[in-house]
Amino acid sequence: MTAFVMKRRWLGEADLLAPLQILRRAVISATARSRFRLMNEAGYELGNLDTSLILQRPKVSPHKEAILANLWELLGADPSVVNLKAKTHEKVDSLGENWSIAAHTVVLLTRKY
Repeated sequence: MTAFVMKRRWLGEADLLAPLQILRRAVISATARSRFRLMNEAGYELGNLDTSLILQRPKVSPHKEAILANLWELLGADPSVVNLKAKTHEKVDSLGENWSIAAHTVVLLTRKY
């Protein structure tokens, strides 16, 4: 999930890699849309999506609404069923030392009636 949520500047990548990131984001978005189309065709809908981002920097709160808007558009979901939280790892292990980030996502699918 975080691959299409994160912005290039968060990763600190050189501008040389920007075209690769744009392509990667497009492929991930197309894959996610394809999966949700299959889910709909199988008779399921998104009941709830809860994502937790774990990272020291950057602070997610200034970007939270933009990230949620991207998720709502990508998933075609009602805003009331998509939740995003962020927390730090209090400078413990690679997450806390800002060497990596993690994302935990739980998705509840419900049967359409």
